[in-house]
Amino acid sequence: MIIDFEATPAIPTGPSLFSQAGPAQEISSGGVTFNGGVVLGFPTNFFVRQFSTSPNVYGTAYHPAGNAVGDPSLSSSLSITIDSALNATTVEGLLFNGLIGLDTFTINAFSQGAVVDTLLFENLASNRNRGFTGFRLNSGGSAIDFVEILPDLSNPFPGEWDFWIDTIAVGEPIENILTPTPTPTPTSEAVPEPATMLGIALAGGGFACLKRRRSV
Repeated sequence: MIIDFEATPAIPTGPSLFSQAGPAQEISSGGVTFNGGVVLGFPTNFFVRQFSTSPNVYGTAYHPAGNAVGDPSLSSSLSITIDSALNATTVEGLLFNGLIGLDTFTINAFSQGAVVDTLLFENLASNRNRGFTGFRLNSGGSAIDFVEILPDLSNPFPGEWDFWIDTIAVGEPIENILTPTPTPTPTSEAVPEPATMLGIALAGGGFACLKRRRSV
């Protein structure tokens, strides 16, 4: 299952600013539930939008330094709860840093309360400097039932955060969302579709995890 926050599940295009998005939204589809953030559509100042599956992303922010402040109900972390009946041993997706500075992110996967995989992305570039990465969690066999995505709240703006996720693949490769590039016509200039741009991102080293720890 791949959750893109547009077709799966079916969600209208969200507002472009956190300040317009209202309280935190619980988003569920096929036994996968997201908490802590809100859906944004064509987010303002989203400089790597072409690498997401537009228009929507799921994110959270309290970033006064970057003029991105959402409802107080937004969490500093995002979570994904997965029905154990899905028996998902992998979770993959895209993570975008919305800060105007570097940030470090930790992503933990759990199975029945035990950490089964951890990814650490150190000093992910700022939003303006194309700060995004793909991530691949793999339990090694145990069913993943919970994932948490945590920013570093100490630097460079203490107590502030701003990030989005998109294209979350549960139990299947994220590459399954890719579509063939349309054949250009002689009278029009070919413009890569979002899925094609995602393919370019993945081929170009989108999965840039620096450190990994797995526990079984």
